[in-house]
Amino acid sequence: MENNSKHKSLDRTPNTLGVILSGGAGKRLGGIDKGLHVYRGKPLVQWVVNALRPQVNDILICINRNKAEYENFTSSVVSDFGSGENYQGPIAGIVSAINYCTAGKKPLLFDQLLISSCDTPLLPNNYLQKLNDALLASNQSVAVVNDGERNQNLHCLIKKEAYRALADFYAGGGRAMHRWYKKIGVLEVDFSKQADCFLNINSADQLN
Repeated sequence: MENNSKHKSLDRTPNTLGVILSGGAGKRLGGIDKGLHVYRGKPLVQWVVNALRPQVNDILICINRNKAEYENFTSSVVSDFGSGENYQGPIAGIVSAINYCTAGKKPLLFDQLLISSCDTPLLPNNYLQKLNDALLASNQSVAVVNDGERNQNLHCLIKKEAYRALADFYAGGGRAMHRWYKKIGVLEVDFSKQADCFLNINSADQLN
């Protein structure tokens, strides 16, 4: 794999905010806060932070509980727009990240968002590079990982030009990323040779 720091030296990568979605209800794991659950000696979210940090300019974690604990992993933490019985799905976390970028502490600093869920500890070190290069070669504003069998809908790169479209989709009641992709058109990027890097931890057996 190409070293990501070398890639950045080509000045082809816009300022990128890595966004980790950790606001899930954790139903498959008995309601626990999945991001804080230990996997191979470290909390799941720590694996994702470690994978993204060399690739992006900053990291934001979107949560709905345990804020103090998550602040141990990055200084930038926001609550999403739905939790508990009002849980709105992962799209609420992405819209919270958009709000952070457009009206928060660092308005318009980031040209794009690199999205990941908190339960994918094996992310590849060319995750941003491959999505970014694909968008540079296209006229589209959103790229999503395809693992050879299906799209990994919560692993995508969203350019600034698409922020408003996603926020409007959410405001209009949209709650499924795949429906938004269909509405705006999305670039599917082939990660079939690295499919294992997008393994989701969804059961207690996988945490052992």
